[in-house]
Parts: sequence; C-alpha cells; structure tokens
Amino acid sequence: MPQSATHPARPSARPRVVILGASLAGLLTAAALSRHTDVVLVDRDPLDEELTSPRRGVPQSRHTHGLLVSGSRAMEALLPGLLDEVVARGAILGDVIGGSQWVMRGAPMLSFPSTLIGVLCTRTLLESQVRRRVRSLPGVELLGEHDIVALVTDDASRRVVGARLVPRTGPDAGIETVLAADLVVDATGRGSRLSRWFAELGYDLPEVTEVAASVGYATRVFHDERGVLDGTDVIVVSTDPQTGRSGAAARIEGGRWTVTVAQANGAAPPIDLPEFTAFVDSLPAPELGRLVRACQPDGTGEVYRFPSSRWVRYERLRRRPLGVLAVGDAVCSFNPVYGQGMSSASLQAAAVRDLVEECVAARGGDVRAALDDLASRAPAVQARVVSAPWALATGPDRRLPGMPRKPLPERLLDRYVDRVIEVARHDAPVTVAFMEVLNLLRPPQSLLAPGIARRVLGARAHRAPVQQCVAPELVRTTAPR
Repeated sequence: MPQSATHPARPSARPRVVILGASLAGLLTAAALSRHTDVVLVDRDPLDEELTSPRRGVPQSRHTHGLLVSGSRAMEALLPGLLDEVVARGAILGDVIGGSQWVMRGAPMLSFPSTLIGVLCTRTLLESQVRRRVRSLPGVELLGEHDIVALVTDDASRRVVGARLVPRTGPDAGIETVLAADLVVDATGRGSRLSRWFAELGYDLPEVTEVAASVGYATRVFHDERGVLDGTDVIVVSTDPQTGRSGAAARIEGGRWTVTVAQANGAAPPIDLPEFTAFVDSLPAPELGRLVRACQPDGTGEVYRFPSSRWVRYERLRRRPLGVLAVGDAVCSFNPVYGQGMSSASLQAAAVRDLVEECVAARGGDVRAALDDLASRAPAVQARVVSAPWALATGPDRRLPGMPRKPLPERLLDRYVDRVIEVARHDAPVTVAFMEVLNLLRPPQSLLAPGIARRVLGARAHRAPVQQCVAPELVRTTAPR
C-alpha cells in the first residue's frame, strides 16, 4: 500500500498521545491526559460534525443508558461543568433511590429521597457534549474518517512509536499514513485488535476471562404522558435467575421514555409493540406495563445482542511493549443490563488522570518518562477499577440456568447478597449501602462491614425509619453540583 509522509513526534514540543477510537472512553482519556500532552483522537466515524444520532461504531447506543453516581462524578471531575451542560440540553439528574423503582428478586425496594444522583439521557446526547468539551481542550485534535491499520514499533519491537492509518475520504484516501506518538491508547472497544497486534510483535496473548450470558435486548421509545409515573424517573427490574428476563425504563431528553427489555440465554425479546408489551407484562413491575400502554410509541424500536462479558487481562502479561495501553471496553466490557459501561470508562479515565499526575511528579516533570511509567502501571490500576463492576455483572449472570455451578464460597456469598436484598426492602441504611455498591461508590465487600452485616444477619432485621437514611452520618455521598 502506498504510504504518505509520516507525522513525527516533535522532540521540542509537548509529547503526543494518539488515542485510537473516539468513544466515550477515548474522549475521557483525552481529557485526562490533555494537561500534559497533545492528544490526537482517531476514529473511522466522522468527528468534524455535531453528533445528532447514534454513531455507527456504537450500535448499543440506541438502547437505555444511565450514568451511575460514580460515573457522573468522575465525568464532572474530568470536565467541570459537564453536568450542567447536559442538563441544559435536556438530560435529567435523577435520585437513584427516591426517584426510582427498583424491583430485585421479584419485589420492590424501598424508595425515599437521597443524595445519590445519576444522569439520565440518551448516549448520543451525553457523548455529543463530551465531544464538544474535549474538542475545545488545548492541544486536542479529532481526526475522523480514518481506518486504523496497525501499530508502529521500533526496530526491536520493544516500543510502540505510532499507528498506521488510512484516510477514508479526501485527496489522500486509501494512502497509508504513519502518525507518530509517545503513547498510543487503544480505545477501540470490544473489537480491539491489540491482543492480536501483541502476538504479531512476538508477545504472549493476554488471558481473557469471559462469561457468556448471551443476552438479547429490545428497546422502544415512548412519549411521556402527564399523570403516568409522575415523580418516577427510572424503573429497573433485575434479571430473574430462573427466566433470565429483565427490564428498565428511564426518562430521557425531549419528554420521552426509553424502555428496554432483555432475555438471557435465548433469543432477543420481540420488538413488535403487542408482543413487546406482552414481554413487559411478564416482568414483576406493573408500572412498566402501564407506561407502555399509556404512552405513545416513538419509532419502531431496536434490537441488540450481547454475547458475553469479557475481561482482557493485560495486567497479567509478564511482557508488554512500551508506549501502549488499552482503556474502556478494550479492557473490559460488561453485560449492558447492569448499566456500568459508561461509568466504568469514566472511572478508568479518572484513574489514568490521577496516575499520570503521580508519574509526572515522580519523574520531576519529565512527561515522556512519565508516559512510560503510565503505560507500565495502568493495567494493574485498571484491574482494580473494573473488578467491582465485573463482580456485580458476572455474579448474577453466573447464576443463570445452564451456567457452571459456582464454588461453595461464591454460593454462600450469593446467599448473603440475597439476604441483603431482602433486608433492603424495609431497612433504609441497608438500602443506601446496597445502592452505593450498585453505583460503584463502594466495593461489594463493603456490604460485609460489621454495621451492615449485623443488620443483614440479625435475628430480626432492623426497620430503621427512612428519615434516618437521609442524615449526613448515614448518607455519605453528595449530589453533583
């Protein structure tokens, strides 16, 4: 293939980071690194226009999305003022306890005002505003309509020094270009080729941990009607371990609801409205059926299939080339029914920001040396970040029919979590503790803390007044902005 002029890194200028993939993970990582480096984001989709519809590279974006409390805080820390901006464009800040109906193991959870605030809107709106903000950062360039061909390494294949790209349009269309970099970040998502590229360079393939729930989704959008679910922003029906069915509904911009139903270990739910409604009626949440019947549908709906949760264990590789790391779904992708993907990407980007600051300080301001340290240390840090959402997503999926039997310690832990859910139906502090875990604010093992364990395992479950739960000493979180 003909090759155009190489775009070298400039020794006298700031280091250059090339991020492959302008996904949310890529955009947020650009925000995390832009203080110390120039950043070029590369994607096959156009990036020079306003994002008004789901990108081709994000097929799941048409389905129900929610930004968990932890994700909203991480995004706000990376891009201050972002939440106000998305609210100005129609997003909703929702109380994940007081403005929500959670149905777990077939029964509703407590609902009361809290300070746990998440963000509700379409993926397109959120990604559009993040892209706007990142585009405006000094030293950040968005390079759209380019295919990503391969990594470029030094002669010894010890260091990645850039990426090979091919423009899809323009006078240089089809002509390979080399974009030099001090660090390459793979944010190309679940379809990442980084493992294969490592193997081609003579490195071992990383281990891959996979849980195949084989989930199918169907989503329809409805126009809101006054008097239907006033005061409720979200309905979540957790996966039934016997049937594999689940569902969720969320308010979004434009006075609409998005409703998604899912089926594990089977075909995707039907999208035809009467059959879709019948599927909704099979879930233990009558309000979902009321919403679907009372509100006018918008469009015909979408179907999506997700084969498995997948974790590429880069942190376990004994040898890796310098100058490259992966982020977001390129590291770990989760069953979307748990709503963790955007928040995990945000938390990973926040971890990258903290780590690069630490590395720059340790290197006395030598950013290029700090980027080497970042690439070396980031996989272990990311593993700690994704371990909690991974456990929360795959633990329930591994209880589905047809899955291998869990070891005894895990089965005992499942029984404890079942008890947590049972007690949380009438015990407000346990509800808060459980919701903090689901929102990735605290690790799952925090549910074993003595104060919570006593309430969960006590001979008679406590029935603390809900008012206690909004006291500062019990609610340890604050609403964004």
